[in-house]
Amino acid sequence: MPTVIALFLSWVANFKKQLTTYASTLNLPTQQVTDLSDSCDKITAAINDTIQKLHDYEVSKATRDSIIADEKQKILVACNLFKLNAAYTDGIGQAFDIISTPDAPIDPQTFKSVITLSSGHNYVGVKFTKKGIEGVNVYCRLNGATDWTFLTLAMHSPYNDHRMLAVAGVPENREYMVIGVMADVEIGMPSDIASITFAG
Repeated sequence: MPTVIALFLSWVANFKKQLTTYASTLNLPTQQVTDLSDSCDKITAAINDTIQKLHDYEVSKATRDSIIADEKQKILVACNLFKLNAAYTDGIGQAFDIISTPDAPIDPQTFKSVITLSSGHNYVGVKFTKKGIEGVNVYCRLNGATDWTFLTLAMHSPYNDHRMLAVAGVPENREYMVIGVMADVEIGMPSDIASITFAG
């Protein structure tokens, strides 16, 4: 049986179809055919339910991000007006936590990003810290391999690696590493290597 969910869904649909076709040829008991068909229906329903929830999540996330962007702009405008108010003081700014503090200067020799991995629906999510730099170069390799494969320059975290499995149905133990980038040049030290088993 396929381990990749999308392929398994098709496999189950075909199994149920062939079960009906060959039940008489194989002289299968009626109850067995009914039970196996029910198993196929339960698997299909469970997978489709997850697919729908994933879709709903993506729609909800897009709506959330849109609302945050719109309403955040209104709050930023209000904060600027607060600071122009004659009664405004640094104490009030601190109470609202709207006094910006400059980021510590970036040392191009010692900068090191921190990464965490997560497995999503047909992708690996690579979350990384930037600490004020432009972005990071993302690298990947299979566990046990020597050479790294450059994937992309990621400007925003997380980066989602949507590459398919090299062999369908065969999970891969992948390792990821990132290096900071400023002015198109890699800086600092590579992040610690993080690994994850990706099943597709």
